[in-house]
Amino acid sequence: MRIANDILMEIDARNVCILALLDLSAAFDTLDHEILLKRLEITFGVKGSALSWFCSYIADRAQKVILKAKRRSDTIMRFGVPIVFVLGPMILTLYTQPLVEILQQHNMNYHFYADDTQLYKGASTKHITD
Repeated sequence: MRIANDILMEIDARNVCILALLDLSAAFDTLDHEILLKRLEITFGVKGSALSWFCSYIADRAQKVILKAKRRSDTIMRFGVPIVFVLGPMILTLYTQPLVEILQQHNMNYHFYADDTQLYKGASTKHITD
C-alpha cells in the first residue's frame, strides 16, 4: 500500500514515477553463510549464544537426492538458508541490508520482502520537452 500511495502522490504532484520490480531468483539458495554470520555479528551486534544459534541453524545442512529409487550421496550445503516460516525471509532481509544503504545514498525509495524488491523514484516533469 505504501508503494501505491507514494506513486499516486507523485502523480498528484504531476511528476513521473519509475518503478522497477525485482525478483532475486535463487536468493535463498545463494546466501553465503560466512558473510551472513559476519554481518549478524558486526552490523547487527548478534553475539554469544544468539550467534551460536544462527551458526547451528545454517551449519551442516545436507541435500539429499533420490533418482529412480537410487539415493545419491548427501551434499553438504555451504550456501543458502531454508525458506521456512518467517525466519528465512528475515535472514535474507538482514543479509541484503547493505543494499538499503546504497539506495538511501541515491535517494531511492524501496520496499523489500524476502526475495522480492521494489525500487521506485519520482521526478519532476519540468525538464521534459515535447
